[in-house]
Amino acid sequence: MALTLSFAIGVLLTMVNVPITVLVQTKVPGDMLARVFSSLVALLTIVVPVSSALAGGLATSISIGGTFQVFGGLIVVSCAVGYCPSGT
Repeated sequence: MALTLSFAIGVLLTMVNVPITVLVQTKVPGDMLARVFSSLVALLTIVVPVSSALAGGLATSISIGGTFQVFGGLIVVSCAVGYCPSGT
């Protein structure tokens, strides 16, 4: 089951990363692409340990199941906000 879920996460991450990469490549001038991509990678590298620390602290204080519910809810809310048309 863990292998199946890991595979699904990999597929879904690809579905997110490809459009982000295409968006950056089409909107950013060519001479700025390296700076933008390196900043994006640096930001994502910083986020990983910070989110691990937050999740660990939350799991210690409430429960692992509660932690999954909290972060699952945050993902649903952020997706809903991201898909709302501008001006709504």
